[in-house]
Amino acid sequence: GNSQNRVKAQSNNKKSGLLGIYYSAANRQWGAKIVVNKKQHHGGFYDTPEAAHNAYINLKRELHPFGML
Repeated sequence: GNSQNRVKAQSNNKKSGLLGIYYSAANRQWGAKIVVNKKQHHGGFYDTPEAAHNAYINLKRELHPFGML
Protein backbone atom coordinates (compact mmCIF):
# COMPACT_ATOMS: atom_id res chain seq x y z
CA GLY A 1 0.00 0.00 0.00
CA ASN A 2 2.75 2.51 0.82
CA SER A 3 4.39 2.31 -2.62
CA GLN A 4 1.05 3.32 -4.15
CA ASN A 5 1.40 6.72 -2.52
CA ARG A 6 4.58 7.69 -4.38
CA VAL A 7 4.27 11.26 -5.62
CA LYS A 8 7.70 11.92 -7.11
CA ALA A 9 9.18 10.49 -10.30
CA GLN A 10 12.08 8.10 -10.03
CA SER A 11 15.55 9.53 -10.56
CA ASN A 12 15.94 7.72 -13.91
CA ASN A 13 12.97 9.66 -15.36
CA LYS A 14 14.86 12.83 -16.24
CA LYS A 15 13.14 13.79 -19.50
CA SER A 16 9.85 14.85 -17.96
CA GLY A 17 10.20 14.58 -14.20
CA LEU A 18 6.57 13.42 -14.05
CA LEU A 19 5.53 10.22 -12.34
CA GLY A 20 4.28 7.32 -14.47
CA ILE A 21 5.23 8.51 -17.94
CA TYR A 22 8.02 7.80 -20.40
CA TYR A 23 9.09 8.93 -23.85
CA SER A 24 8.84 6.38 -26.65
CA ALA A 25 11.39 7.18 -29.35
CA ALA A 26 9.76 4.61 -31.66
CA ASN A 27 6.37 6.37 -31.48
CA ARG A 28 7.79 9.86 -30.88
CA GLN A 29 5.18 10.30 -28.18
CA TRP A 30 4.80 10.16 -24.41
CA GLY A 31 3.36 7.01 -22.85
CA ALA A 32 1.62 6.36 -19.54
CA LYS A 33 1.99 3.13 -17.60
CA ILE A 34 1.49 1.77 -14.11
CA VAL A 35 2.45 -1.54 -12.49
CA VAL A 36 0.01 -3.40 -10.25
CA ASN A 37 0.93 -6.82 -8.81
CA LYS A 38 3.94 -7.05 -11.17
CA LYS A 39 1.68 -6.52 -14.21
CA GLN A 40 2.05 -3.43 -16.43
CA HIS A 41 -1.05 -1.49 -17.44
CA HIS A 42 -0.59 0.88 -20.36
CA GLY A 43 -2.56 4.11 -20.61
CA GLY A 44 -1.79 5.01 -24.22
CA PHE A 45 0.46 7.45 -26.07
CA TYR A 46 0.11 11.24 -26.11
CA ASP A 47 1.74 14.23 -27.78
CA THR A 48 2.60 16.04 -24.55
CA PRO A 49 3.99 14.84 -21.22
CA GLU A 50 1.14 16.58 -19.40
CA ALA A 51 -1.50 14.62 -21.33
CA ALA A 52 0.31 11.35 -20.60
CA HIS A 53 0.54 12.28 -16.93
CA ASN A 54 -3.21 12.94 -16.82
CA ALA A 55 -3.79 9.47 -18.27
CA TYR A 56 -1.46 8.03 -15.62
CA ILE A 57 -3.40 9.80 -12.85
CA ASN A 58 -6.66 8.30 -14.16
CA LEU A 59 -5.08 4.82 -14.22
CA LYS A 60 -3.73 5.30 -10.71
CA ARG A 61 -7.16 6.28 -9.36
CA GLU A 62 -8.69 3.22 -11.02
CA LEU A 63 -6.05 0.59 -10.17
CA HIS A 64 -4.51 1.65 -6.84
CA PRO A 65 -7.12 1.34 -4.12
CA PHE A 66 -4.74 2.67 -1.45
CA GLY A 67 -3.57 5.67 -3.50
CA MET A 68 -4.13 9.13 -2.10
CA LEU A 69 -5.11 10.81 -5.39
